Amino acid sequence: MPTLLKTPRTFNRLLAACLALAPACAGENSVEPGARRVCVDCVPRALGQGSSSLAGFVAACSLAYLERTIDRAEAEALGFPVTDAAALIERPIDTPAMWVPRSTEGGGGPAGGYEPATRVRAALKVESYLYRWLDPARCDGTVCRLDDGSTTPQLGCYERYIMMHVSGELETLDGAIAVRFPTQPVNMSLPGQTDAVGVAAAADLSDVRGTLTLEPDVPTPWIGRVDLSLQFADSQRREYGVVGVSVVPDWGNLTARERPSIPGRAHYSPVAVQWGAVPFGSPTTVPVE
Repeated sequence: MPTLLKTPRTFNRLLAACLALAPACAGENSVEPGARRVCVDCVPRALGQGSSSLAGFVAACSLAYLERTIDRAEAEALGFPVTDAAALIERPIDTPAMWVPRSTEGGGGPAGGYEPATRVRAALKVESYLYRWLDPARCDGTVCRLDDGSTTPQLGCYERYIMMHVSGELETLDGAIAVRFPTQPVNMSLPGQTDAVGVAAAADLSDVRGTLTLEPDVPTPWIGRVDLSLQFADSQRREYGVVGVSVVPDWGNLTARERPSIPGRAHYSPVAVQWGAVPFGSPTTVPVE
């Protein structure tokens, strides 16, 4: 895994290169590619597959969208001020952080292998922009017609929006975790939205290296995740970040006989690392001609 270097000037200059290159950027504060896996018994699982997906309810009208990939210039021309948002997301992170224990009642034992006071270094890169808009041939402002001929309320869907696709890396300098986030949609932008920029990204825990130790007591096989939540919602655009680690049963590989014996709270999330001040505010939109 590329190193996130100690010297700020060198760190800033090499961010882009280290995102693109393989483990050649190693150094004393990085967890080497051959280092121990944080969750050896976690089943590898691509994001969005099986029980590793945390996707919630999706409105039926979402099936009525058209979409295409566009560049930053076209996004701006369409009324989405993404340039400033991308600059925030790609701003290097090099900041003090704290590991915060969470309740593990019913899910396992406490985590170890970390220092309560540490430092987080991260680099994110906006890879592409996906523009989505409701098909005017399907939606009339009140309802949308689906492929099967049925109709569904349009109320649950924005008329148009952009999804930023981002990749990146993050590590804690106590050596507890070194994470690579694959390219994924992390931020939805509405026309004219300028505030409340945020990132919600995830990585497969089976790929994470470091000294962090976990004691899950949930039924096997296991699915593990690392979830990054990053916000820039205050007036000074300071980041507030949280990285959580969790393990749950791989429900898709449990038999119908095994499932009833599993307690309702079969979820293990023992610790998170966080930095910055909790932001206040909400998305602000401006009229777009």
